[in-house]
Amino acid sequence: HESTTSFDLVHGNQSKSIALVNKQNSALRIVLRELGIKRLCLPGWICPSVINAISDFCSLCYYETGFDMLPKNSSKTLVSGMDGLLLVNYYGINDEKISDLTEYWERQGLTTIVDCAHSLFYNGSGNIILKSPRKFAGLTDGGILLSKNKITSGNIPTVHYSCPDSQYQQLRDGGSIHSGYLKFRQHESLLDNTQDLLMSEQSQKALENIDWSLIKLKRSDNFQYLDQALGAYNQIGKFINACSISALYYPFRVQNGALLRNRLRESGVFAPILWNGIPLGLTSKREDHMIENTVLLPIDHRYDEEDMKFVCELVLTAIS
Repeated sequence: HESTTSFDLVHGNQSKSIALVNKQNSALRIVLRELGIKRLCLPGWICPSVINAISDFCSLCYYETGFDMLPKNSSKTLVSGMDGLLLVNYYGINDEKISDLTEYWERQGLTTIVDCAHSLFYNGSGNIILKSPRKFAGLTDGGILLSKNKITSGNIPTVHYSCPDSQYQQLRDGGSIHSGYLKFRQHESLLDNTQDLLMSEQSQKALENIDWSLIKLKRSDNFQYLDQALGAYNQIGKFINACSISALYYPFRVQNGALLRNRLRESGVFAPILWNGIPLGLTSKREDHMIENTVLLPIDHRYDEEDMKFVCELVLTAIS
């Protein structure tokens, strides 16, 4: 493959203004301040840390997410009286559809914010695009804000984040995935409660030197392998175009996600449930069912075809 030692693949469109901050929620708060958004429409199915981060900045209204992981509400209901619309590219599988939606809403004069925490290589439309490279490459911190317009310097922090502990990375790199994830969650909690800062100098340097083309290629290959082997058994398989995806996980939806997760964990494969703790009432029973029964299979760039074959065999044995 052709090596990419800068983060060209991550920030995509070169014409966008870029701000490198300590976390994606910091980027979101900068956007709200910069654009003066007072009323934001967002999905109820979202990380609780997002709600905690912005609830004091603006009033929030919530929309329901459909089975295809796109907004379910009618267009008039969705944005009535809103200044901005937050779209989440769940699991990184809806790049094209999210891009089409942002173009539609922007033609209606609405500011769109695209949450690409799961889709680092998204290069579609959006007034504002937010990314989280640390989820893909194990950085201690790091959120990226991409804007069609220049962000005024007064809204951008001037002090760099300093990470007190990166033990979760050592555990993860050493093969202790579950223990590393628990440490990662502890670090996430600490980071969530940190003020808005610039990305740490350590992460900025890593961002420039990581071979993103390799990461993108390996994740795409692993995603395609799992989809070819498991797509026919995946309840959301028809919504996935594996040829164009370099995502955070392969989302595999089954009838009993808890059972499959336990079977995988017993064999040393850790499949997390993202976004536990969503406040009651923000998600429908159908959304709760989707969250519980979508099993996130690993496609990390450190894994090869043999690893993917092992995961597939475990899954097929568990669901048979």
